[in-house]
Amino acid sequence: MCYSHGWLSPRHVLVATERGKILLFEDAELKSSYAMEELTRSEEPDMEREAGAETREVGALIAYSGGFIASYGQDMVFVFEQIASDSGEEFNFKCIKRIKCPKVLIIFRYTNFTLLVCS
Repeated sequence: MCYSHGWLSPRHVLVATERGKILLFEDAELKSSYAMEELTRSEEPDMEREAGAETREVGALIAYSGGFIASYGQDMVFVFEQIASDSGEEFNFKCIKRIKCPKVLIIFRYTNFTLLVCS
């Protein structure tokens, strides 16, 4: 099941899934699949996923000019920026910020600001 989506460009859309994946479509064709577990992996041991923990869902996703923002699991929101690839045709992303929230309700983007609502 898909929960949320965000347009990176008129030809590229990101789709969030309940299985912790982000799917990238180009002109309605699946181009890439990103595992949030891999994208959010950190050098900090306390940020690592516990062994045997069940798969977390990507509940909210919104694209912005430099990448995307996604909630992952019950209490975390991650900000990703797009990084250049050698070919220029691939989309690669790097996690640049982690925000801990009790429960993410919505991520909303308007022309010049982004609003994150937690409860």
